[in-house]
Amino acid sequence: MGLVSVEPRSEASDVVVKITAEKRGLYGSELSADQKKLFLETMRGMLAMFREDDVNATIQTIQKNGVVDRLSISWYGGKYDIGSDKVWDTWQIEGPDMVWYFRGVPHIHSYFQLKS
Repeated sequence: MGLVSVEPRSEASDVVVKITAEKRGLYGSELSADQKKLFLETMRGMLAMFREDDVNATIQTIQKNGVVDRLSISWYGGKYDIGSDKVWDTWQIEGPDMVWYFRGVPHIHSYFQLKS
């Protein structure tokens, strides 16, 4: 399961997009082929506000380099689940090639870094 009890990454500018090999939560390598496909489709949807060419290039890089297998997906409960509704307001996707951090409350912060 991806729900973890540790603190999410710091939002300090020198830390939040730092790519690490740290793994916690749900590992991409443990997903079945159909789950990996759905995960990629979900990431594509989360990038929908960007230019289509940029989104396509990003997803192609992730697929070409086998990034999904080296990622871990984690989300945070407690004070990070505003309203205790299990609509995860803070989550991270991270690995040695990519980091994606999202916090939705009190306002949205999202950081994304992908090595090409």
